[in-house]
Amino acid sequence: MRFGPKLTLSITLAALIPTLIFLLLSYDLISRSIERWADERVERALIESSRAIMEIETFHAGQMSDLVKRIAMDVELADAMEAKKPVGDIVTSHAPDEILAVYDRSGRLLFSSIPDITPKRITDFLPPVEDLSFEPTTSDIPMVDGELFACVMPILSEDGRQKLGAAVVFRKLPFARRRVEEGKRLYQAQASGRSPAIRTVLITLSLAAILISAISIAASSLVMRSVRRSLRRLIEGIEEIGKGNLDYRVRVDSEDEFAELAEAFNRMAGQIKRNREEIKRAEKMAAWREVAQKLAHEIKNPLTPIQLSAQRLKRRYRSGDKEGFEELLDRCVDTIIREVEGVKRLLDEFSQLARMPPPKMEPFSPAEAVEAAINLYGEMPNEINVKTELDRSVRVMGDFDQIKRAIFNLIKNAVEAMKGMGEIRISVRTEGEGVRIEISDTGPGIPDEMRDLLFVPHLSKKPGGMGLGLAIVKKSIDDHGWRIEVRDNPEGTGTSFVITIPERTQRADPKTS
Repeated sequence: MRFGPKLTLSITLAALIPTLIFLLLSYDLISRSIERWADERVERALIESSRAIMEIETFHAGQMSDLVKRIAMDVELADAMEAKKPVGDIVTSHAPDEILAVYDRSGRLLFSSIPDITPKRITDFLPPVEDLSFEPTTSDIPMVDGELFACVMPILSEDGRQKLGAAVVFRKLPFARRRVEEGKRLYQAQASGRSPAIRTVLITLSLAAILISAISIAASSLVMRSVRRSLRRLIEGIEEIGKGNLDYRVRVDSEDEFAELAEAFNRMAGQIKRNREEIKRAEKMAAWREVAQKLAHEIKNPLTPIQLSAQRLKRRYRSGDKEGFEELLDRCVDTIIREVEGVKRLLDEFSQLARMPPPKMEPFSPAEAVEAAINLYGEMPNEINVKTELDRSVRVMGDFDQIKRAIFNLIKNAVEAMKGMGEIRISVRTEGEGVRIEISDTGPGIPDEMRDLLFVPHLSKKPGGMGLGLAIVKKSIDDHGWRIEVRDNPEGTGTSFVITIPERTQRADPKTS
């Protein structure tokens, strides 16, 4: 199993196992609590309490019904109400120790023996007066410390057709039947919902387990994504360093162990680059030392025939022998001129590299520079074929003459490498926001051990030059801020010189030849 799935599985199990244990314990605890809610003894106690309260209310209701009948049927009370006279003395005369009250036909309180606890309107605990039954009716009003039990009967007119009001007898009982009944209903509802409650708890806990599992998997995925991203950056860095790109650095945007690893990698890459630069610097110094030594040798070599020619002329002139002197003079002078020209050519080629002027940056077409370089070379050998693929619409900023000479040197180098037989392919094409110029040949290629010194000045054994052509090409490209690199051809034979121009100036309608 790969590292990513292993890490995801480990994080998921680390979160899931404790969660499952917690959920199982929670389910057992909640189930036991629900079972205790449904204790049969509690249910029997509630039923017995309700029955006892009903019996007590029935007992009081009998007594209160007799009393309220006497009050409601008192003719004197009816006359007083019709005459709108006070009724307090009439009512209290029936039972001075009871809580008595009288309401008018609109339901407003006319009299109460204890006004503080008596409702102000009859509709607060009973229907309106017009809707009351002609027989005594009972009702209960919950209080903080019990209930106010009421028995009511309408007060009728003398002819019995009108309800003048209502007489009410109250008794304060130390319990609240409604609360007991409500408690019994709630308990029965809870008891009947025991199994659904357990199922609900089970479903809830299962959903919680699923949610926690999903969260743990998502969290592990996020962690793994971050780890994979960090590892991918390191792998990319290793691959880039392997390709020779020592300027590549792994981006660091965290403060964890991967950041420390990336910083160590970057330090290593920097150290490798510095070591390589020191090695290159030493190799270049050695190469320049060799160039200086060979240059001195090459300058010294023509001095010998020059010196011999001058000495020979001097001896003949002093001897006074005029015979053949003119021919000798011409031959010696030609030798001196030829050798001086050789020295001059060597020095000119060397000074061209040392004193190359900065590029004159102007927009130009790389395709035209390629064609000018081909024309500058002149006629190709019969066995060498040149193929071009040039995008003429592309223009870049640079020195046309320097780039033309650089391409000329690359073409000349390719012709010499193929020894008069093969194919040269030259292309100019866009690449992203930039331009790519490629000169490929089908020659024998360049050995790996020679590539680091390829652009270093050296004395060539080829006739007619010092071997500074590629060094001049490299300096021209570097001065432009471009890049040149050497690659093996994909076909396995030959070499490609690739010039990368990071940005073009414009692009018109493409035309390719």
